[in-house]
Amino acid sequence: MESTKKFTLGLDAGYIGRWARLILGGIIPLWTIASIFISQRPSFSFYLETLIYFIVVFVVYLAAHYFLGERLLAKVNPWIGTLILVGPPTVALVLGLGPSAFQMGLALYIAISLIFNFIMSYGGCEVMAIPSLIFGQRYVVYCPWNAVDVLDKVIADRKIP
Repeated sequence: MESTKKFTLGLDAGYIGRWARLILGGIIPLWTIASIFISQRPSFSFYLETLIYFIVVFVVYLAAHYFLGERLLAKVNPWIGTLILVGPPTVALVLGLGPSAFQMGLALYIAISLIFNFIMSYGGCEVMAIPSLIFGQRYVVYCPWNAVDVLDKVIADRKIP
């Protein structure tokens, strides 16, 4: 049976995709945060630095959405947006680039964004969820979670009424 609702990969998330983002997506940033707390005893200045890095990451993605949205993201292949928006934080987290406060600020931003992805049923790039909510415009930007969205769509289309 065909689903009557239009589905756009990189824009929409179904039931499984939403819950996967909330549950599994939260584990990765939480693991980063926990490993920092285990390996060191954070001071007040560490928390302050983390907050500053969180705000910087937030502002960078707001600016990216504002300046690249209609000029680039709406016009090019979604993989281009993925390279620009998902590549840098992925490399930073996987390779452990930057100070621990940066790692934690970035992980917190991603964790909060994944919660917004869940709430909004947004299947696009998690780092663009908050700016999409603020500006009221969603762009098709792929992310690793889209593999779950494809599986979700296949399952939804095969359900018997």
